[in-house]
Amino acid sequence: MKTHKVIDNTYHKDEYGHDCFCGTYKECVKFKEEQNTYGLDIVSLTKEEIIFNRAIEKKEKINKWRFEKEFNIIEKSEVQKCVDEGTIVKILDLTNGEDYTFFEETDSVDNYDDENYVFGVEV
Repeated sequence: MKTHKVIDNTYHKDEYGHDCFCGTYKECVKFKEEQNTYGLDIVSLTKEEIIFNRAIEKKEKINKWRFEKEFNIIEKSEVQKCVDEGTIVKILDLTNGEDYTFFEETDSVDNYDDENYVFGVEV
């Protein structure tokens, strides 16, 4: 469960970019260590932010469950093989619940991270 966030103090709190990352305390420490910048701090989420994040996570689970009913889930590494075989590959964007068709001509598997996207083929 997300409990902390990394903030960038070089931005005003109302500016885009002030909140850099949200996760567990351990994830935030790792994120901060990986950055090559100064002015980053780790702060606890407010109660309202924690409730909001829980709602988002629940919505992502529901969207993934719906997607799994329609498509067989495949690994990211299997996408190109399926496309080469002529199989239509669908992508679920967990950030907004939308699903898309993977187009080899315009898409690259590298554009999709494992945390925010799920891949599937028609059942």
